[in-house]
Amino acid sequence: MDLPKSLKVNKFPVRLDYRLNCKASNVIYLAVCVHCEPIQFYFGQTSTAVHTRMDGHRSSFNDIEKFENSALSNHVFHEHLDRWDDKLANFRLGIVKEVSPRLLDRTEDFYIYSTKAETQSLNRIKVRR
Repeated sequence: MDLPKSLKVNKFPVRLDYRLNCKASNVIYLAVCVHCEPIQFYFGQTSTAVHTRMDGHRSSFNDIEKFENSALSNHVFHEHLDRWDDKLANFRLGIVKEVSPRLLDRTEDFYIYSTKAETQSLNRIKVRR
């Protein structure tokens, strides 16, 4: 994890759980673009292992025609195309919290709402599914 343990995301305090790693599941994660100032960020969730979810984001970088399949690759395509080959290295990643599977949606929504991510950051990007 490359993000500090505590940070402000759009003035909202977020604390990362450094006890968790890429094998953790049922988590809320945070991705922060390394190129943007002010920061552009994305809150996501996964019920599978974090590394499996990141493989999903990473696969959207493997074929430039699939950039719309991930908010992360979509952002890099539109804002930092010259850095396309850096894939997920364009982001600093951290795990915010582990929750029960039934609370994943609610907890992700809490962070998106609290940081205004749906209107002011990468969670506003609607991806193809």
